[in-house]
Amino acid sequence: MRGISKSKHENLLKAFNQLDKLLTEKLMLEPEQDLNESTSDLKQALLKAESARKELEQLYAEYNVNLKILASIIIQYESIYDYLRLDHIGKRLKELKREIQTNDERFDELKTGIHAAYNT
Repeated sequence: MRGISKSKHENLLKAFNQLDKLLTEKLMLEPEQDLNESTSDLKQALLKAESARKELEQLYAEYNVNLKILASIIIQYESIYDYLRLDHIGKRLKELKREIQTNDERFDELKTGIHAAYNT
C-alpha cells in the first residue's frame, strides 16, 4: 500500500477544473434550441464528475487527518518503545550482568536478553 501523492492529487484537480471550465463554457455557448441528446449526456457526465471530485476531495481530507493521527501514534509508540528498551530492559539487564557470574547457568539467558534488547 502506498500513500496518496499530494502533487498527483493537486494535478488531477487542476486538470479537472480546466476541463470542467472548458466544457461548461461550451454548454453556455450553445443556444437552447440546439441542445441535443449528446449535450444532455455531457451535462450528466459533468454532474457525475463533479460528484466524484467532491468525494475525492473528502477522501483526501480524511486521509490527511488520519495521517496526522497515525504520525502521533507512531511518535507515542516510539517513545514508549525506547523507554522500555533502553531505560528499563537495558538498564536492568546491565545490572544483572554485573551480578551474575559467567559460570552461572542463567548467564546464557542473560546474554540472549541483552542481545535481543539491543538488536531489536
